[in-house]
Amino acid sequence: MKKDSLERVLWAVGVSALISLGSTEQKPYATPTKEKAQLKSENTFFHADTPETREQILVALVDTGMDPYHSLLKDFLWTNPGESGVDEQGFNRATNGKDDDGNGFVDDVHGWNFVDQNANISDEHGHGTHIAGLVTQGLKKSSKIRIMILKYYGSQGAGAATLNASNQAIAYAVQNGAKIINYSGGGDLPSLTEEQLFRQAFEKDLAVVAASGNDGRETDTSGFFPASYDFPNILSVASLDSNNNLLPSSNRGPDSVDTAALGKDVLSTLPHHRKGFMTGTSQATALMTGMLAQIYEQYPRHSSEENFKRLLESALPNENLRGQIRIPRTPKLERALKMRSANEISPQFQLNQKVTLVHDPLIEEEVHIQKDLAPANRETLP
Repeated sequence: MKKDSLERVLWAVGVSALISLGSTEQKPYATPTKEKAQLKSENTFFHADTPETREQILVALVDTGMDPYHSLLKDFLWTNPGESGVDEQGFNRATNGKDDDGNGFVDDVHGWNFVDQNANISDEHGHGTHIAGLVTQGLKKSSKIRIMILKYYGSQGAGAATLNASNQAIAYAVQNGAKIINYSGGGDLPSLTEEQLFRQAFEKDLAVVAASGNDGRETDTSGFFPASYDFPNILSVASLDSNNNLLPSSNRGPDSVDTAALGKDVLSTLPHHRKGFMTGTSQATALMTGMLAQIYEQYPRHSSEENFKRLLESALPNENLRGQIRIPRTPKLERALKMRSANEISPQFQLNQKVTLVHDPLIEEEVHIQKDLAPANRETLP
């Protein structure tokens, strides 16, 4: 990992150089200045009321966990129906120490901790709680959007087990009913195992929203993964400032990065009922996931391709992004929700026509780990 990249790692103290998070900085929340109030408004302008649906829209957050007691988040936590209620002996299925639903995980009522291999989804890091707040921002309590918490990145940062934990989290999301995966992380090198898991997600029509990375480079030839895997269900997201300009720290690429959202000084939730500002493609990715989830809430029977097209084709042109990302437009949720007919979606519009990268069969998972969280590693939280 380059020195400048290491300095951008979220909460660098205690975070291994093998991992770079999708957020580049954290600032505490104070009484908003006029500028901060404007940024807060920028966060929320994406969100609009959507009609209540009977079907839950399950969003898997592959991240550092989440504060399950946060007053702004707890109502949107997914509850595994197979691990809730009481068992035959009258014990609470959420805490009875049994795999009640037979999915291989004990008491996974809200998700799973793949770092410690238990049901404790708490967030010692803070990144995941910030992401969760952006995905659910502006939702009414009546919303059917729920977040499945899949913790793959712990307080110790990256290590040999981090990629394995990430892969297990992706597999869990695919196997347990997620419609959308938010992956606010990544790294420079591909992993064949990881690619196979995202292929499974594609085959099940899961939408994947992934951070393009915070290295300030073009990824058309070198890639940043999983955002650069060549599947049409993966949306690669860059980050913008409040003037809709690409952040200098954001990765870009007219063939490899699809779209962009606000990623500068974004206000959201932090553990212990706090709020704070963070910057990075992680935040842009989470805002994009939140918009997509609300589109799914209105159009739950539509494919990931249709809902991606609805989000991106309805977006407003942004000349600041021309030549830097594939679709130089700024998404607006209220416009996307008005595209009620599939006929309004251009048949020429194709998502993720990315460069197909040649994978070296000699690349081992240990190398991929270096990619995920850092420019040279795998487990990064952009």
